[in-house]
Amino acid sequence: MFVLDSHVDTPSVLQEGLNLGERNSQTHVDFVRAREGGVDGMFFAIYTPPHMDADDAMVHALKLISLTYDAVDRCRDQAAMAITVEDALENQKKGLVSVFLGMENGLPIRNSMANLHLFHSFGIRYLTLCHNAHNQLCDSAAPAEAKWGGLSAWGREVVREC
Repeated sequence: MFVLDSHVDTPSVLQEGLNLGERNSQTHVDFVRAREGGVDGMFFAIYTPPHMDADDAMVHALKLISLTYDAVDRCRDQAAMAITVEDALENQKKGLVSVFLGMENGLPIRNSMANLHLFHSFGIRYLTLCHNAHNQLCDSAAPAEAKWGGLSAWGREVVREC
């Protein structure tokens, strides 16, 4: 069995210097409690607020990815990054919590397929298209009026590529 938490908001608090290798009260997740709870892996959400412009969103997402890699590296006796199922199963054999990356809000890819590929190369393995506001990819459920009528033409291209 492999227990996976598919959405952890921890990257947003890593900017505050949080040590995930110690039990802490600043967030609901740390590697100590993950192991105690039998969690084998977690998807860390690289969240970008919808009010950012696309350029700032890209920089913000890259910063959170870097902070996540650094935080996991500091705790290499407790956790390891995982890109594939095989990575996760190997980490499990070693007693390590696997950390996967997902992107919450597609705003940071801007209007570039190359950026989508870049984020994939950094380990992003799922993408939520938007978050509480319309963006270049699609309409959000939050605003009352639709902008695109669902996916934009660009959003359809991105979904096909994913």
